[in-house]
Amino acid sequence: MAVSTCYSVEEIIAAVINADSYINKAADTGHFSFVETVIDAGLAIKAAKISEQHMKILYYRWAVGLTQQETASLLNMQRATVAKIESRSKQKLQAVLEQWEEESNV
Repeated sequence: MAVSTCYSVEEIIAAVINADSYINKAADTGHFSFVETVIDAGLAIKAAKISEQHMKILYYRWAVGLTQQETASLLNMQRATVAKIESRSKQKLQAVLEQWEEESNV
């Protein structure tokens, strides 16, 4: 599925972290591109096939701002596992975004 705008992984992360703020901003300003960004971020996460368990790790890292060690301790796992999951998730998201960009250039 291609979207009209290409995003960076950082923009997807920001939309996931700030979804409520983006939606409120859209309601306040009438610029619904903020809502589209949140929707596209959700589609990117789904297309990247990031599991619920991995999303939990990303939530603690990206939204809450915990360190890898803090996240690992909270979820009773090794810091290296958290690092690997975070890195792989970013790679998967990047691959989806690159695919979307290629599709939009066709």
